[in-house]
Amino acid sequence: MTGDTYDAVTGNWVVPSLDCAVTKGDVSFWSGLDGWTSSTVEQIGLDAVCASGGKIEYNPWVEMYPADSIYFTETVKAGDTMTSSVTTNGSGSFTLVLADPTQGWTKTYTKTLTSAALSSAEVIIEAIGSQAIPPVPDFGSIKFSDVTANGEDFADEGTLQTTNLERNGTLLTEDGALDGTSFGATWLHK
Repeated sequence: MTGDTYDAVTGNWVVPSLDCAVTKGDVSFWSGLDGWTSSTVEQIGLDAVCASGGKIEYNPWVEMYPADSIYFTETVKAGDTMTSSVTTNGSGSFTLVLADPTQGWTKTYTKTLTSAALSSAEVIIEAIGSQAIPPVPDFGSIKFSDVTANGEDFADEGTLQTTNLERNGTLLTEDGALDGTSFGATWLHK
């Protein structure tokens, strides 16, 4: 979402199961401010990883990019509900919250970044890794809900930008239509 100044974003999702037999790789689900056209991102979310030996890992994290991510050790499992929010007071102080009500935990981080542009609000799927677009593990589908920017329905705030992942002209994921405060996304190809 671009076109305004953003001081808050929220997004919820149910953690999808991974099918690591199809492809390996890591995928991240997160919400945050900035990053679309700015060099900073204030974000919090979850990596879903096809690790060695067929092990599946879910790793929650917080990041004030360009600083490194901070991973935390709370348990996350497929089927858990995740809730996330990033808010700022506009003077460089940020509160980033990720919760897993299914497991009964909440992590709250207060960080400072005075150079934040506050030019976009994002709820996103991201391929993570060192390649341009690394393999995306088969997550089936995911539905984001309670997606808001500045306390309003995402569909009513700014200009919508999509983030379908693609490699060499082949779609890897496809976003569904935004309906007020919810949208889905589907894994298509390794």
